[in-house]
Amino acid sequence: EARIRRRLDPALARLSADLDRDLAGSLGKTEPVLTIIASHDLALLQLRDLALEKEIPFDLQVRGSSESLAAYSRGECDLAGFHLAVGRPDLDLRLWLAPRRDAILRFATRRQGLMVKRGNPKRIGSISDLARANIRFINRQEGSGTRALLDRLLADAGVRPRQVRGYAVEEYTHLAVAATVASGMADAGFGIEAAAVRHGLGFVPVATESYLLACRLTRLKTKPVVALRKLMAGAAFRKATADLAGYDLLGAGKPVSFSTLTGMPSR
Repeated sequence: EARIRRRLDPALARLSADLDRDLAGSLGKTEPVLTIIASHDLALLQLRDLALEKEIPFDLQVRGSSESLAAYSRGECDLAGFHLAVGRPDLDLRLWLAPRRDAILRFATRRQGLMVKRGNPKRIGSISDLARANIRFINRQEGSGTRALLDRLLADAGVRPRQVRGYAVEEYTHLAVAATVASGMADAGFGIEAAAVRHGLGFVPVATESYLLACRLTRLKTKPVVALRKLMAGAAFRKATADLAGYDLLGAGKPVSFSTLTGMPSR
């Protein structure tokens, strides 16, 4: 039941946002709705809930990092949420962003790693352990930033995808991966620490990454974006996310220069 709910939650949230937007239009409300397409993130979901409480129009659609950036580049949303491993990005942002047109806002730093059963009975301690024949793995979907990070880590460890039992079995959120491991249907998954803790799992940290938001420079000073950035930097948001393990929200809402992101051109 938990696995099914975690899989459906993003789709249900998107349908709910679509319904709210349609109703607002029918009732003649003119307040602009801020549309965000973003990679799955627990802190971002908390921000959405808080924004609704503060009556900040906020339509969040959950997709993979590359899908979100592609949708943003096509003009389908106001902001795109994506994540990059600190010091070694796994996405080429030049495919979707341009320094003179787009801004990148800091949102959070979070830990990614191996979710394992409580007590780690199979002694899974590194990415290379996923190649062991007795380890059943649950993967994230192709196109997600977490999948891109995992693929790079497997390559660095000299492990081929075909050596990982369950590599082709996919889920679409960190919580769904955690629920699969918690149910006993897999021995390990790869995702954020907060999802592992929420399901009472063990966690083996592997990488630290930055979760970021892309926004057009021309929209930074618009009322919805200003309100959202203020909310991100406020005490209410920090309180709402205080129990998320592995998160650091220092500097949330502040711009970060392209040149500080490894692999990105300064102009």
